[in-house]
Amino acid sequence: SAVTRGDCASAVPSYEQVTQLLPTFYEAWFPLGVCYSQTGHPAEAETALKRYLEYQPLSADGRTALGLVYLAAGRYRDAREHLVTALDLEPGAVEPAVALARADFELHDYAAALRISDRLLAATPAEVPADLYAMAARAASETGDPRKARDYCGRGVRAYPEDPPLQQLHAALL
Repeated sequence: SAVTRGDCASAVPSYEQVTQLLPTFYEAWFPLGVCYSQTGHPAEAETALKRYLEYQPLSADGRTALGLVYLAAGRYRDAREHLVTALDLEPGAVEPAVALARADFELHDYAAALRISDRLLAATPAEVPADLYAMAARAASETGDPRKARDYCGRGVRAYPEDPPLQQLHAALL
């Protein structure tokens, strides 16, 4: 499909048509929401994903996708609500956990962001993006733990030696 090929722009009209003809066909609302999100239409993405969740309220993927839409829009409390639910539904999922750590950081709940980061880095370090190491280092600094901040940066630089922002933060913390 166009979505699996990463061609959401060409998939949107087909999904729109399906949802207009069969509005209760929830399987079309999720990819439509994802495609809207990936093509820069956050309001439409929110509407489609909410519609999907009306039919599938226990979908961790749906909750994660809506949480990511809210996170990108700076609606951190809304994002947090859906990401927490996604993790309740699928406790080991990495994507909602990373997003939840970011939402907590943006809400200045640095201790919560660190708890999530610690769990992620202990369980799935290979799946953690470079910017999460940097965010965790900043959160550790905000909580008054410079040793932990340096540790996060050092681990991040070892995992992503070619990441300039991480290298700069590491140098600043040394």
